[in-house]
Amino acid sequence: MGEEEGAAGHGEAGPRQGVKSGTPKFSVSMDSHEAYFNALSREEVQLIALRDILYDGCWDEMVRDLVARKEGKPFVYKLQTRLEEDLQRIEKLCSYETENGVNLGAYVQYANLAKGPGNE
Repeated sequence: MGEEEGAAGHGEAGPRQGVKSGTPKFSVSMDSHEAYFNALSREEVQLIALRDILYDGCWDEMVRDLVARKEGKPFVYKLQTRLEEDLQRIEKLCSYETENGVNLGAYVQYANLAKGPGNE
């Protein structure tokens, strides 16, 4: 890990100490992936959490399960929203993760999942 990487190893500097006063100065900026995550709907965040919990982080397995449900075959879980909408959400989230080399599941706070992002 380089000197400029933060403790979490995500390339972000941690809180910085003021040069003269010794007072901690905290950066108020967030990385672009966190900003993207915070703009997601509650349903999208739930899909990310379900992917990580039920499908070991694999979108493909989750999509197979939704398609099986759509075709009347056995499936793992039941969502409260329409299948087509969820499949579109998954495509959007999967594309973002693939294009940016990021796991949005890293931003999910499972204890607050029921509230959704930004609804504390």
